[in-house]
Amino acid sequence: KSKMLSLLLAFVMVLALMPTVAFAADDMATATNGMTITSATTQDELNKWAGEGAIEIATVDGVTTVKLLKNFNFPGAKNPIIFGDVLNNPNEVMVLDLNGHSITSTTIVVQSGCDLTIKDSGSGGKISLDTNNDPGKAYSAVVNQKKLTIEGGIFEAKIHESNSVSGSVIGSAVIGVETVVNGGTFESNCSAISVTSGTTTVNGGTFTAGAYGIVARGTAVVNFPTDTQATVTSNKFPIVVGTNKDSAGQVNIDGGDFTGTNASALVGGTGGVTPTDLVKISGGSFTNSPMNYVETNASVVKDATSYEVGANATTLVKNATAGDTLTLLQYGSEITVPEGVEINNQTGGAITVNGNTVGNAQQVTTTHNIIETEAKAATCTQAGNIAYWYCRICDKYYSDKACMQEIELKDTVVKTAHTYKDGKCTVCGAADLSYKPGI
Repeated sequence: KSKMLSLLLAFVMVLALMPTVAFAADDMATATNGMTITSATTQDELNKWAGEGAIEIATVDGVTTVKLLKNFNFPGAKNPIIFGDVLNNPNEVMVLDLNGHSITSTTIVVQSGCDLTIKDSGSGGKISLDTNNDPGKAYSAVVNQKKLTIEGGIFEAKIHESNSVSGSVIGSAVIGVETVVNGGTFESNCSAISVTSGTTTVNGGTFTAGAYGIVARGTAVVNFPTDTQATVTSNKFPIVVGTNKDSAGQVNIDGGDFTGTNASALVGGTGGVTPTDLVKISGGSFTNSPMNYVETNASVVKDATSYEVGANATTLVKNATAGDTLTLLQYGSEITVPEGVEINNQTGGAITVNGNTVGNAQQVTTTHNIIETEAKAATCTQAGNIAYWYCRICDKYYSDKACMQEIELKDTVVKTAHTYKDGKCTVCGAADLSYKPGI
């Protein structure tokens, strides 16, 4: 009996010496701290840290892929999962495949110290940071210290409201870093992206923030290219620029959807900056007026729901239909739209609408732009036509000047037959091929 008790006590002591990883009933791995993973990391090392069957690592053609096989939780962790060795091998190429699993932590979750790509080959893969109850922690869920590309996945940050500017889903604080976001869902009660250095290019993704959408401070530059599929929603300013160590961040918007916002203005500033010097807009869709930041050569048109800039403005005018109201704030000197579109000219000068001059601050409802064709009598040798009207805007034909009775072009043609007598046309002299003399 004493021997059995000793064995049981020894087993309990062994369990007490294994605090790093535990497994819950739902097959989740729980670790007390993060780990640095490089191409030199072995599968045995990962197994000791996370447990067998939790993470898979493989290097193929110089690319090291770390694939999650279980969900991870790091309550109380002080260090993130660091990919690569930024000091000794910063150009190492690595991939984190969430594979439909999640990583949750109370500190920075993932840190890139190499050329890291994050993707989700499964469904619902998530990286989640929760410091909502700790005002002393202003972290980002994913921090870039070298190069980071995000292809997909769900990224979440719950941060104490006192850190609404610096706390975010994606962050960077090292000079010269490069961040590229091609897709994914990014949700935060504070900021979606908050960077103080490097270049961040947003090609896609859905960004939802309780406070600020995109925050660029210090030497950071954030770019939204013309063909970006990104959408940004925020309850405060969608764009914020500010200072960090005497430098001010910049944001360049050539495209993107910023219409899902409840903010009172599009851009906010911190640190005494002048936002109009730091934010440049040449394209995109906006709920708040972008006019203070739009480049002089970019078109701006407002409809009932949004401001459209650049190519979006051109498309809005091109697709206008009767009943639409368009306010032209910045546009070329001439436009053509269908009949029944209401045009409000606020460009600061006269423009031509469907061939008619519309002065600044004037509002008109467009009519047809017609070409009248007078009636022409037909002869036996040449077809004539009825009087008709063609609208260059509608590309349609009408039998009345009011353009109410639509017809087809063939309906405008009038023909007259020959008038034969004694085998010949009395008008043009053409022979009657069916004429038989003496009959």
